[in-house]
Amino acid sequence: MSKLIRWLGENWFKIAVLIVVLIIGLGYVGYLNRKTTLADDAARRKALTEILEKSDRESKIESCLTMADVQQEVFWESECKGLGRGENCSLPTYNADRVDAEYRRDRDECYKRYQ
Repeated sequence: MSKLIRWLGENWFKIAVLIVVLIIGLGYVGYLNRKTTLADDAARRKALTEILEKSDRESKIESCLTMADVQQEVFWESECKGLGRGENCSLPTYNADRVDAEYRRDRDECYKRYQ
């Protein structure tokens, strides 16, 4: 036991330096792990945000396209009524072309607005 005590007495400074270096090293490793974890969390949040934004955009496009479909049907029916015809009538080319052109404009606007 006296050899150990004598050895500790002779090398106490080296042991203290070693302990300090170990503490600093472990703290730095912990810091690096924390920094990596924060970067990974930020990347995950960014990816999730992009997915949600894309999903929201797609949902808005679908809603807009559905509205364009409904408006096209309503416009078609109003053209039929204006000509004194029944529901789901066959329109003359001029009227059908007008309805179709409006429908294409509405759909194009949906894609422009939400892309």
